[in-house]
Formats: sequence, structure tokens, C-alpha cells
Amino acid sequence: MATMTLKSTFTLDKDTNEAIRNLALNWKVSQAEVVRKSIQLAMKETTANNARSPLAILASLEKKKKASPKEIAAFKKVMEENKKGWDF
Repeated sequence: MATMTLKSTFTLDKDTNEAIRNLALNWKVSQAEVVRKSIQLAMKETTANNARSPLAILASLEKKKKASPKEIAAFKKVMEENKKGWDF
């Protein structure tokens, strides 16, 4: 368990509050521990998503209109030719 150094107050909707209470009962921990564990899980997921493959990054650029379709196609071709040994 983490060392407690800060106290925070949040206003939650009824469903979120009930979900925290239910998780606390199911996990047999405090509501504060549910929040801490949930944040840890969210941070791990965020970190994993930030370590995306080149193709995922490229798709994101394409979606945001930061690269033209011609640039995307050329980059995909180069990646396909050179992806041997990549661990994605």
C-alpha cells in the first residue's frame, strides 16, 4: 500500500460512486484503494498505448491529416519491405 500523504475531495455521479463501492466490496479493499488501483491500471494502459507500432502511429497521422495519402502509401511500402525482425 502507498504511503498516504495527500487528501483529495472529488464529486462523483451516483453510478461512479456505486461502482467504486461495489469494487471495494468485491476486491475487499477500501474505496481509496480502488481509486489508486484503477489509476495504476489506467496509467499502465496509457503507457502501453503510447508505445504504439509504426503502423499505428502512421494511421494516427493519416487520421489527423498530418500526412497525405501518397506519403502514407510510400511509408507503408517501405515498412513492409523492411519489417523483418521487428517485434510489433
